[in-house]
Amino acid sequence: MIRRKNTSPKGFTFLEIMFVVVIIGILLALVGPQLVGKTEKARIAATKAQLQNLETAIKNFNIDTGSLPKNLEELTEDENDDYVGFDGPYLD
Repeated sequence: MIRRKNTSPKGFTFLEIMFVVVIIGILLALVGPQLVGKTEKARIAATKAQLQNLETAIKNFNIDTGSLPKNLEELTEDENDDYVGFDGPYLD
């Protein structure tokens, strides 16, 4: 009986690795710019939502007290004896 040595390769060749790197590079070149635009749009949408929340808090303060807050800290206070009808906090 003659035994044969196992001659199958045990790793990847340089060409196989380079082929995978090229494919990943092409995918990043196609998808990358689209992801960057989405991130900026998400930041803009989050900022708009925060501004709307601030607007709502100021309006609620105005409805309850009959005046506008002097600063933004007044919207986060639990109690404020300076205003009649204060029902805060209006913001977290």
